[in-house]
Amino acid sequence: MKFGKSKSIIALMPGLSVMDRYIVFELIPPLLFGIGAFSSLGVAIGTLFELVRKVTEAGLPLG
Repeated sequence: MKFGKSKSIIALMPGLSVMDRYIVFELIPPLLFGIGAFSSLGVAIGTLFELVRKVTEAGLPLG
């Protein structure tokens, strides 16, 4: 069984300095979280508006 150096994500970016890699790895998770939260809010609001539109078209009371 061979044990060698595994290729990590850091090894795939040899041109970046340590500070640049640190900044990138600190900024990517919040960016992905923000994109996911914004997208899910958009889908939820769109679904809610569609539901309200169907209710009002059917003439049902909202309360």
